[in-house]
Amino acid sequence: MLLPGVTTLEKLVAAGREAAEQRLWAQLAGQLSPSAAGVLLGLLEVPAGTKQRVSELDRLRKGVFRPSSKGMLAALERVGDLAVAGSTGGWMCRRRRCRC
Repeated sequence: MLLPGVTTLEKLVAAGREAAEQRLWAQLAGQLSPSAAGVLLGLLEVPAGTKQRVSELDRLRKGVFRPSSKGMLAALERVGDLAVAGSTGGWMCRRRRCRC
């Protein structure tokens, strides 16, 4: 009996993973409403004409904290932004500048 080589098995496993990932993303995207998809895409955009060089998603993801009173206020404001986003099911950022 002749078994497939290692590279052949690697290719088969990679193809199976890719197919599973595509099915997963299709299922997830299918459950989004058009407005929710727009909100998520908006999080990826970097505002034009401002000094901000990162997207809102990056700003929320990083969680920069400085050990000072201003750093604590910025962290609390970020928590508030996340709480508002979670409670409304959408994105309603109150702060548009980045302090990263």
